[in-house]
Amino acid sequence: MELPEFDTRHLHARGEIVDTENVATLPHTTEDAIAFLADYANDLTTRCRVTADMGGSLYLPDASHTSSHFRTRDFASLLAGSPDTLDVQDLQNMIERLLATQREDGLFPETLASDGTPHYGRGNPVGESAPAYDVPQAVVSITWHVYQKTGDLAFLKKALPRLIKGITTLPCHARTELVHIAPDIPSTAYADGYTSTPNKKGDLLYSSLLYVQAQNDLADMAQSLGRDGDADMWRANAEHISKRIRMYLWDKDSALSRASTENAAAHDIWGSALAVYMNVATSGQLMAVSKY
Repeated sequence: MELPEFDTRHLHARGEIVDTENVATLPHTTEDAIAFLADYANDLTTRCRVTADMGGSLYLPDASHTSSHFRTRDFASLLAGSPDTLDVQDLQNMIERLLATQREDGLFPETLASDGTPHYGRGNPVGESAPAYDVPQAVVSITWHVYQKTGDLAFLKKALPRLIKGITTLPCHARTELVHIAPDIPSTAYADGYTSTPNKKGDLLYSSLLYVQAQNDLADMAQSLGRDGDADMWRANAEHISKRIRMYLWDKDSALSRASTENAAAHDIWGSALAVYMNVATSGQLMAVSKY
């Protein structure tokens, strides 16, 4: 399949422009585009890797190293999009650090400093004591990717209770059961990751979708350990939350899902696409999103 001409102005990563002097390297077919992106992901991952003060590797959010902190959600995205770019030992080291820095109340760190110091919120008193709305899901995802790479059942058996404890820290609305930012939480305390907006309140689309994914991952882990009853429970929970997402966040008039139920009238194109990808959207919603 022939691709449209590329606008090379947008081929960049945090100020590091891709070298486009050699036009022959730019993709012109779908197959070339996939290979191009895979090669670029490998290169970008290498440039994001630094040696941590605590020893071993640390993966920063961008190749320009504008942040010196490892970010849990970014690392989960890296694994989901380009799982073969990381060394298995690096994967094992990072998940062990995340599991080891889980607090007694179940919170996982949102970031890790180069010396290993964990940070659990946005660096303010409220943020440090409030949960991040996507970090537990990210740690579940990282753990599942590590297990798929290593096949280490002993590691999985040790990690699973911690992951379950972490998932219970997610604040969910008593009625809708979706991941929820309460109206009295100040905007400076938000730790909603990918789709943060200053006034987003109420039930959250993106974080709730990640909650569904985490429950499916937990089901796969339980099944890998021979705990079929637990696996069935987690899958049933995932389907239940999927229904709640369709019920409370789909806007049929706009043919997209809303970013949240309160204080954010904006519709979430990224989240709507993710709902389609995860099969959370109905077939009718799939068609509506594709035509948007």
